[in-house]
Amino acid sequence: MSTTTSRETVIRRRKEIIAHFMRQDAVARDRAVGYEPDRPLDRRIFERMRARGIVKQDNEGGFYIDVPHYRKFRRRRVRRVGLAAVLGAGAIAAAVAAVKQSSLLDRD
Repeated sequence: MSTTTSRETVIRRRKEIIAHFMRQDAVARDRAVGYEPDRPLDRRIFERMRARGIVKQDNEGGFYIDVPHYRKFRRRRVRRVGLAAVLGAGAIAAAVAAVKQSSLLDRD
């Protein structure tokens, strides 16, 4: 992924790829469908999803979403975002406390 590709763009494209399979109910080996990404970014995202086991290929060249792997991926991502939010809030609280402490010390 290039540094000019925004995180929001990657997330949106990933959701579109997932939606492609979900719309066609391609959630099991016997329901696999064809997929050929038409954008370089989609190709990279798709290949990453395959490497993570989210998208799997059947013996005939079709692809499908491995729903348990996808759910596991989503849970981990949500957990990471939550942890980042908690850490960010803690850092802000610590900075505010330090500024308040500093202003109290400057009053003397």
